[in-house]
Amino acid sequence: LKGMSPARAREIAGTYKSAGISIDALGVYATLIHPDAAERKAHLAYFEAMMKVGAHMGVHTFLSEMGHYVSPKPATTNVGYDYQDDVWTTAVATGRELAQIAAANGTTVLLEPIYRSLLASAKRTRTYLEEVGSKNVRAQLDPANLLEVNDLEEMFTQLKPWIGGIHAKDFNSLSVTDSTFTTIRTMRSGHHHVTDTGW
Repeated sequence: LKGMSPARAREIAGTYKSAGISIDALGVYATLIHPDAAERKAHLAYFEAMMKVGAHMGVHTFLSEMGHYVSPKPATTNVGYDYQDDVWTTAVATGRELAQIAAANGTTVLLEPIYRSLLASAKRTRTYLEEVGSKNVRAQLDPANLLEVNDLEEMFTQLKPWIGGIHAKDFNSLSVTDSTFTTIRTMRSGHHHVTDTGW
């Protein structure tokens, strides 16, 4: 973020606004499951710095994932890193720290689950968000990321109270009624991000 002043942030937002484009969220993709406490602290600091930038742009929602980590050391267990108990415990603690930062800055963080990550299913994501226990950390649901393990009904049944946004890609028509996709036509281009679902 070097060189990103409040004036520059407002200028960028103004450029989009003048073109009729609203910025509803900013991406902050960090590794929240890193085993090094100093690395996690640095990632949380980056989150907060982005929240400060977002405030000058009129943006109060931030998108992220849990991130990925591959140890350079030989594996000592057959359990994947994302599924180890101590990693889960640390990730929940980090999520709570992130929630405090988000609350202090009047922002919301939406975490996007994906089946090859710590948030590997709708149920696991719900459990994580319940343990973090904050209205400032919620889910951004990209159904394509979970179709390997969940169908749409399962996703919405598990995550409905926690969904703060939907990321739908490869669609040119999407409508949501009673938390169920009712119209989907496939297209190979285009991304749509829906927030403020009111769920």
